[in-house]
Amino acid sequence: MTSFLKFILVFVIVFYLIKILFRYFIKKFLNNYNNNSKDNFAKQEKKEGNITVENSEQKKTYPKDMGEYVDYEEVDE
Repeated sequence: MTSFLKFILVFVIVFYLIKILFRYFIKKFLNNYNNNSKDNFAKQEKKEGNITVENSEQKKTYPKDMGEYVDYEEVDE
């Protein structure tokens, strides 16, 4: 019976230690992530008055023998 109580006591202590350590490491990780995202945002800020145009969409090219691509919409009848 005493070995069972020792097991339960050790299990509870280990559980709380893991819980405390997990909280500490998660807070540290999230603070580092938050600081890094703030730094990245500050780097991306542009000076007022500057205009930049970024084209993320590239023109699609198709082979000439493929034909013309036409977008269509399905019509419910």
